[in-house]
Amino acid sequence: MKTHEILIIGSAPLTHSLYAGLINKKKDVGMVDLPDDPETLLARESLAFRSHGPVDPQKIESLLRLNLKISSGKLEIYPGPGKFLDEWTFQTKEETIRASKIIIFSGCLAPQDRGIWPHVPRKTPLEILSDPAPSGPASVTGSGLRAFATAQKLRKRIENVSLVPGPEGLLPRLDAEIKSALVGMLTGQGIQIDESFGTAGTQPRWIVPADDLISNTTGFEFDKAGISLAPTGEIRINEECRASRPHFWAGGAVTDPRMDPALEKRHAEIIADNVLTSALFKTKMDLDPSPRTFPTIPPYSQVGLSEKEAKIRFGNNVEVLTFALKNNSRAVLENSEGMIKIIGKRRGAELLGVQILAPRAEELIVFFDLIIRGSIPLTEFSECNHFPAGTYAEAIIQSITAWNETYC
Repeated sequence: MKTHEILIIGSAPLTHSLYAGLINKKKDVGMVDLPDDPETLLARESLAFRSHGPVDPQKIESLLRLNLKISSGKLEIYPGPGKFLDEWTFQTKEETIRASKIIIFSGCLAPQDRGIWPHVPRKTPLEILSDPAPSGPASVTGSGLRAFATAQKLRKRIENVSLVPGPEGLLPRLDAEIKSALVGMLTGQGIQIDESFGTAGTQPRWIVPADDLISNTTGFEFDKAGISLAPTGEIRINEECRASRPHFWAGGAVTDPRMDPALEKRHAEIIADNVLTSALFKTKMDLDPSPRTFPTIPPYSQVGLSEKEAKIRFGNNVEVLTFALKNNSRAVLENSEGMIKIIGKRRGAELLGVQILAPRAEELIVFFDLIIRGSIPLTEFSECNHFPAGTYAEAIIQSITAWNETYC
């Protein structure tokens, strides 16, 4: 049996600062390297969807900084997979490992293939987007934003692309206005929506399974370690990134497969601090919701509560306004479609949530995130001279002004 002070399950490049920090402080660290890189899947897809033209795997690996540099200390790497025997012991095929502190960064996975057209060859989104000369026709299967983004990216390179949603229908998690706009844009880009689930239409050359990612928690037998999972499979953590056992920490996509890689990096920083400090000096996560961006065309970003969530919590005090980009001069000049949806409380003009479907959405959402984090009333924003005219940024003050004029 091998023993370590700290055992890390997963070797995500974005968390190498965690490993290096522990090892360079002369901590005895063991690491389980999981097969097929589930720790990096979220980051690799995020970079792939944002690249122009064919995806270059070597460039992505370079951006992820795969080379771990260690100045001192001890690190032993064990090939995975593996499972827990109890709350202190993890077993791989080759070794049984015991540790007093355990950190889980096991990442996320694609869910099981739905089985449509079983004899048609499969390619993952990364595989087909990395192909320098992909051929069609291709059918992307999935109901969420990952499937939408895959179909849109592929349509730029293949003429015949279809999207086959599952039985739950298209975009079941999104508000009706955003869903309607996205579906309209998809069909406008020449992508066919096949709601027959493959029972009709022409058989494609490729199937690209692209259902939303799920946390990589299957097979680890976390129940034997006393680790609590959410009903959808994620590891539950508190504001210290601590799991349900006091000597367990978890971070990254295993706690939320829809998170931004920037939040994964923040998890690593918090865990690196908390593993080495006493209970009185723990670093805590900001509990305000972080912005999320999905690489659809145009991008879709959100922060805070959805309209449904807000009305459940605050009832009739919630007011919603949707600002159409056709009222923004830059969008008119570039023939851009989209919207900014503001969800706020009439009493106090408190911003509860924002959803943006527009060019530069991933940048515009940061301003609204600062409003929520700073608890700044929407009525404080009345001077348009701080927002350059003729830009997408001008849509920020235009949408806030429209909400204020309507409800305040």
